[in-house]
Amino acid sequence: MSQQDLLSGEKLFGIEVEEWVLPEEDILAVSDDMHDFLDNYVERHGNKAHRLRTLMNALHSNGLLNLEYTSNKTLTASDTFQQKAGNCLAFTNLFVALAREVGLKAIYQQVDVPPSWRRGGDFVVLNQHINVLVKNPHDPDYMVDFNLPDYSGNYDTEPVSDKTAFAQYYSNRAVEHLESGEYREAFTYLKKALLTDSRQAAIWINLGALYSRQGHYDYAEAAYLYALKADSRDRTAHNNLSKLYLSQGRIELSKAHAGKARYYRDANPYYYFWLARQAYTDQKYKQSLEHLSKAITKKDDEHLFYYLKGLNHYQLGDKQQAKRDFAKAEERSQLEYLRKRYRSKLDLLASN
Repeated sequence: MSQQDLLSGEKLFGIEVEEWVLPEEDILAVSDDMHDFLDNYVERHGNKAHRLRTLMNALHSNGLLNLEYTSNKTLTASDTFQQKAGNCLAFTNLFVALAREVGLKAIYQQVDVPPSWRRGGDFVVLNQHINVLVKNPHDPDYMVDFNLPDYSGNYDTEPVSDKTAFAQYYSNRAVEHLESGEYREAFTYLKKALLTDSRQAAIWINLGALYSRQGHYDYAEAAYLYALKADSRDRTAHNNLSKLYLSQGRIELSKAHAGKARYYRDANPYYYFWLARQAYTDQKYKQSLEHLSKAITKKDDEHLFYYLKGLNHYQLGDKQQAKRDFAKAEERSQLEYLRKRYRSKLDLLASN
């Protein structure tokens, strides 16, 4: 089945959803209120480092660095400024728009955060995390992240184009309509997302989920397969195909995709970290350490693993090993506020 067939919408609505009816949102538009904010608080003269400092100070003094985080609220820059709320993509849109308005080179940056293993639905909200990188040829690049405490691991990052970020915006808006049962609106946003950037597996997964919910399983299958063409390791695509094939009695195909989903899950060190956190919460400290050992074998430079390891050893009464673990966590952390946290743990152990 062709991408054109999947993006037609005729199977869902009996008529093709043409491009002229698709949403066209000015995601980085700077409103009059935003212009007034910049005029009042940000000095546009001087070098770029100075402009960045004054912009950050202005955001901080006006409470715009501590906006209300709402994971299911993907907004344009101007709507985020007005509502003072949104998810990481909404906040990132706001900063990119403001920074570019004062002449800074602000680009979107994808953060390769671990997936969540909580059981959920059959669609994907694109919050694999995105932040801002401000490029400066004469000074070090500067990262701006509105949800740093939740994404403080040593994750890989990659600059992405506006097109990629905008496709994520439209996909997240589609999910909001999916969750409300507004399928026509959801489809228009998904079609817009895929016409903007068809290389993102999660958007194809969401389209497949829409077709599946409407009982068009051959179309759902095709969408999931396009997701795997975009990313052959995508666990959600493999899981959704496994469920789909199982419901159709195609047992061997179902088993094959279930096996691939498990394989890619088990290859991820953060899966074992997730298991270790669950075991720690349940006070199963030795079991938590076993999971952490597997995580560290797969990724030995993640400070979060050593911090949790230290907490486990402390609970087990092995304070000397806990000290060594916290020292390793401090050594591997790239963020000063986390290094201070780990040093305070070491100081506390030393004082005891």
